[in-house]
Amino acid sequence: MPKPNARRHGFTLIELLVVISIIALLIGILLPVLGAARSEARAIRCAAHQRSLASAFTAYTIDNRDTLPPSYAYLDSSGGYGFKPGSYNTGHPGGYLHWSGLIFELTEGDAFTCPSLENGGHPRTNPGPKESDWEEGQVDQNGSGPPSTLEDRQVPRLAFTANNILVPKFRFPGAAAPSPVIAAQFVRAGIVSDHSVTILAAEFAPAFPMVADGSGPGNYESKTHRSVSPAFHVSTGWSPYGFGPGLTNPRTQGAIDNEDRYLDNLTGISPGTTAGTPGSLSANAIGRHHPGSYSADGESWGGTSNFLYLDGHSERKNIYETFEGSAEWGDKYYSLISINPQSSTTAQVQRIIWDN
Repeated sequence: MPKPNARRHGFTLIELLVVISIIALLIGILLPVLGAARSEARAIRCAAHQRSLASAFTAYTIDNRDTLPPSYAYLDSSGGYGFKPGSYNTGHPGGYLHWSGLIFELTEGDAFTCPSLENGGHPRTNPGPKESDWEEGQVDQNGSGPPSTLEDRQVPRLAFTANNILVPKFRFPGAAAPSPVIAAQFVRAGIVSDHSVTILAAEFAPAFPMVADGSGPGNYESKTHRSVSPAFHVSTGWSPYGFGPGLTNPRTQGAIDNEDRYLDNLTGISPGTTAGTPGSLSANAIGRHHPGSYSADGESWGGTSNFLYLDGHSERKNIYETFEGSAEWGDKYYSLISINPQSSTTAQVQRIIWDN
């Protein structure tokens, strides 16, 4: 028979409930902090990867007469490519050669990825035979789904895109182009005014539809091979940048001047986060998925992204901020040129575009 004054061992139900409540409260406080810390760590790692890419870009320019790579080139069925008229197949039956394929051996493979994006980044246009390299609902340039034998010379997953002002799309003119024409040219790093304030590359938004063409799942064609432009333009025909909004009829031959570059620096940037599609400005494909927020003009412009500058440093900011103040995308549209192919010989056109 127990003694009347014997001490009890253990906890009462009320005491247990109090302890559980305290633990739950601590978890509720700590989880957001831990989640924010993980997000911050991922953003820092993405910036480190960008800086690795900067070293690779620099090594490439050293090996190529101070010239930055193009965003992509067309591959023929044998894997060959060229940049001058007559040296490439415009149907690109072999897919694309991307800038990541040109600098891949100059850096570590994971430098092209970011842990904030699912699978490290978005797929190439033609992912090839491995189903893990495809995105759900994706088709290649021929409208085929996985698996496929067509494979771009581009890293399987890409988290970063280049600035079209410095890294041109494959829109080089032929000697038979109509007159006049605004076309692409290669850019020498040395002619860019201030490397420390000029963006070279940025992060893609996490949502795959932001970097794809198509009407929806089952019809998405990845366009990660294209560099993004901060200006309005169209992208078809001999004069892919046209004389429409944002690029007026040029007055001089050479890089398009600043006053000809933007219709309105911010008109095409969509408020919010990363939902939707790029719309009229491909720079909307740039992410806003890292910690932080930015508000202006009575709108919330989403979170932050890492921007890589031509001098090799990386800064984290909202895309809206890159359009304020100094011309962070370039004080000229260096990769565009106004020429008159019909009044020039083939040799003159090639000298303008490739020997600038």
